[in-house]
Amino acid sequence: MIYFDYNATAPLHKNVIKKIQSLKFEEFGNPSSVHKIGRNSKKIVEEVRRNILQSLKAKNYDLIFTSGATESNN
Repeated sequence: MIYFDYNATAPLHKNVIKKIQSLKFEEFGNPSSVHKIGRNSKKIVEEVRRNILQSLKAKNYDLIFTSGATESNN
């Protein structure tokens, strides 16, 4: 089967799936929280933000994570 609808969704790399699975059980805190688990989650979010910007060679840009297309469009 050939999948042509990458606008709707795309397959995840196996390493991404493994990372997400480990984070769901080990670092599951709300990154906006002030407790230790939340602060650890915030560190992970900021590390991911830096990695994405670095991969895109996008210095001095803001990267905003949203819950989906509707929120992004608004």
